[in-house]
Amino acid sequence: DENVLYVTHPGEFVGSLSVITGEPSLFTIKAVKFCQLGVLSKSDIYGILLQRPRVILNLSSTLTSRLTPLVRNIDYALDWVYMEAGRAIYRQGDQSDCLYIVLNGRLRSVVTQNKKKELVGEHGRGELVGVVEALTQNPRMATVHAVRDTEVAILPDGLLNVIKHKYPQVVSRLIHLLGESILSPMKAMQLEHSGEASEVGTNLGTIAIVQASDEVPLSNFAFELSLALNSIGPTLLLTSFLVQSKLGTSALDSMHEYRLSSWLGQQEDLHRLVVYQADHYMSAWTKRCIRQADLILIVALGDKEPHVGQLEMQMENMQVRAQKELVLLHRALHKNRITRTVEWLNARGWISAHHHIRCPKKVLSRKSLVEKYLHNPDNYEIPARHSDFARLARRLTGTSVGLVLGGGGAR
Repeated sequence: DENVLYVTHPGEFVGSLSVITGEPSLFTIKAVKFCQLGVLSKSDIYGILLQRPRVILNLSSTLTSRLTPLVRNIDYALDWVYMEAGRAIYRQGDQSDCLYIVLNGRLRSVVTQNKKKELVGEHGRGELVGVVEALTQNPRMATVHAVRDTEVAILPDGLLNVIKHKYPQVVSRLIHLLGESILSPMKAMQLEHSGEASEVGTNLGTIAIVQASDEVPLSNFAFELSLALNSIGPTLLLTSFLVQSKLGTSALDSMHEYRLSSWLGQQEDLHRLVVYQADHYMSAWTKRCIRQADLILIVALGDKEPHVGQLEMQMENMQVRAQKELVLLHRALHKNRITRTVEWLNARGWISAHHHIRCPKKVLSRKSLVEKYLHNPDNYEIPARHSDFARLARRLTGTSVGLVLGGGGAR
């Protein structure tokens, strides 16, 4: 359904928000009748601003005039904060005077009981954090820190009270969020008592793929997985080559840090998932992949020795806080029983989960699947729904479906 935000008339500007912010357009603009338009490119506008800087005030005035009083009040009261990885936004027992909205990145909630830390959950893009304490005016129940570099919007309790009084319909949505916040820990406890792994990896926005050894066909694995993920939602696979071809060969230099971060943030906004394929060594791009990751997949060949790779050891020295999962690749025709999994896990105490994947012959081949796909996309066979790659994609996105059949007496 279309929601009409505003109607422009002769002499008014449209599209100035994207030009000023540099972000993709948030809405679609279309003509309701025959129109004659004057088009100014972004470079033309920037040229005008260089000569007459005051023009930006007219453009900004046009934007603010189309905002409702509620949006202007929220914009005035909101604080946008950039949190470095590892930094706590609040600690258990602190007084609650606001709630947080995750704009970009990932946060983790940890509860300390009897001097032991327990993971409560993780929060991705678009989620509200601290809503329970903000509504009940109770002290913080957990410590929340940034898993990776994260941007959050801080909504003070004063603004929250104004919204509740002026717009009662918001209260019903907040009650729904409050119920979810209360039920989530209870579901996690049920899974823990049943011996199942809780779905911490829900609402993932970014996944980094790192090889355990040089023998791993990392490019083919990443491409095949990205195709499987794309069947669930829009997915973008990023490599150092692709980024440099888009932004220039110097895009990964430290002097272009802000430009790269801004562009990567835009890609995360435009896609449900962004897959970062690391280089074969600890390059600037590999470090960037690790920094951007909500989840890190360490890929290894299941029939090789379970030695810890050089990249893995270097990654541990970086004190990476994102969860890490091990993916062991096996040949599709491999009929022998899978063994030695415990040796892989014992050598890597930092692994939170592991997956065994049967690979088609093309994935383990030395030939590039990307080139094969680009040569003839229509004839390329995407991962089938029952393939291990499709199952892995569903596990990573929290969309797995299971059926349990049982018999016997009622409990």
